[in-house]
Amino acid sequence: MRRNALLLLGVILCAAVMAGPASAQVQPAGTGEPLYTNSTQNTQWLEWPATSGIDAYRVRYDYYENNALVANPTQSPAPNGATNVWANWSGVKTLQHGGQYGICAQGQFRFPNDPLWFPQGPNSCSMGTTLGRRAYTTIDRSKPTAALQVAGGRAFVNTTNLALKVDFTDDVAGPFPANFLCFQVGGSSGVCDTSKGAIYGYNASCSVPGSAGKATTFTCTADYGNIVDGDVWACVIAADASIPDNPSGPNQTGTADKANLSTASCDSVVVDRTPPVAAINTAATTVKVGDLLTFQGSATDATSGLTGPGEWTFGDSDAIPSGDTMTHIYEQPGTYELTYTVRDAAGNSTTVRKTITVLDTTPPPGDDDPGDDGPTDPGEVHQLRVNAPNKARARAEFIPVQLTATNRGRVQLQLLDGNKVLARATVRLDPDGTADHRLKLKKNTAPGRYVLKATWTPPRSAAITKLRNLRLVKSPSVRRRAKASSLHGAVVGAGPRALPDGAFHGTRPTRTFKVS
Repeated sequence: MRRNALLLLGVILCAAVMAGPASAQVQPAGTGEPLYTNSTQNTQWLEWPATSGIDAYRVRYDYYENNALVANPTQSPAPNGATNVWANWSGVKTLQHGGQYGICAQGQFRFPNDPLWFPQGPNSCSMGTTLGRRAYTTIDRSKPTAALQVAGGRAFVNTTNLALKVDFTDDVAGPFPANFLCFQVGGSSGVCDTSKGAIYGYNASCSVPGSAGKATTFTCTADYGNIVDGDVWACVIAADASIPDNPSGPNQTGTADKANLSTASCDSVVVDRTPPVAAINTAATTVKVGDLLTFQGSATDATSGLTGPGEWTFGDSDAIPSGDTMTHIYEQPGTYELTYTVRDAAGNSTTVRKTITVLDTTPPPGDDDPGDDGPTDPGEVHQLRVNAPNKARARAEFIPVQLTATNRGRVQLQLLDGNKVLARATVRLDPDGTADHRLKLKKNTAPGRYVLKATWTPPRSAAITKLRNLRLVKSPSVRRRAKASSLHGAVVGAGPRALPDGAFHGTRPTRTFKVS
């Protein structure tokens, strides 16, 4: 009896082994599902090598929405049916934007005269994981947004090799990544109009995201080549990673032009490679030591406009003051190069130059002091010397001045800004011809370059005038001085084709576009 039971169990096991290979495990067909789909309906393709000799065979379809089972109907396909079969969500569920949907199919069989159904190996989702074929997809029907910026948002440039930046955002799928660009020279309306023949072409260099995620940036450059100066445009249409479902076969790949596409975003910049026109106007180019000189600069720029007043160099100091009108005193004889530099908003600059010859006015022994206009009294030589700092703080209350003359009298002191008098005083010399004075400055006197003028009229002689350059500099704030003296401080540091795995494999489309 025990032997007969063992024989019967062996027959059952044998039957199970023989019935098992009747149909292989159900698995995703073809490429499997894409990571994101923008279709209203989604069709999923499955396959198994069906064979004959089965008593009963069926497939149970488990429908999952956001990982929750919503339905599990069964069907009994013909054992010798087609290798590929499909299932969709029609009559099961309306697919919602942002939802994740998958179908797991499980083959089942039963023995003759037996009501029990037995699973035929793993289901299609498990097999898909083994084979690297996705069995689910996420619905994304929304358009991404893209914003293009040319040349960092500048209004004018002096080059045709321009930086582009695309800011991309998408609520579900993220970038394809693939950007279609159009370039246009000239024009102000109807830019890159496809109805007028404009072409948007996939640009590989502008399709590399700066970071992962649904919000990212793309940076690249566009070379417009040898064009005339004027407006240039760039426009972008960006694709997200959601491609259409293929209801006709198991190949679920798609190209970027079929994905959700953004509205075109355009930006422009004016190319200006023409430098400004500038000139220096001066009364004379040969002067004497101590003369107060006035230089007038003039400049124009036809396209982008000047960025501000010009900058000057005088050849006898490192200072680079700015302004259209400038005064200066050369205190040593020699030949100096005077320069005036102007810049426009596109970055072009122009420098004009003049040579200034400064003559030595030192008198021979027994003659008058340089810069004196007298005296007229024979046998009497008058001299005036002015000692004052070359640089002082603009917030200082006064400027110390030391006067030394060969006789007594009164000295008129003036602080000049061009022809404008900023401060004045009358100083009485002591009997020995000396005096110390503090020339009081007006409150809020601005930093800049000024001239200190001293005029003395000796008794029975012509007036003598002395001029000294004086520069007022900005005083550092209390906070900046404290920080500079501190030993501690913070350191401030340091398209292509989409495959169902959702990755970008870099296959370039056959048509690309490049401006020449």
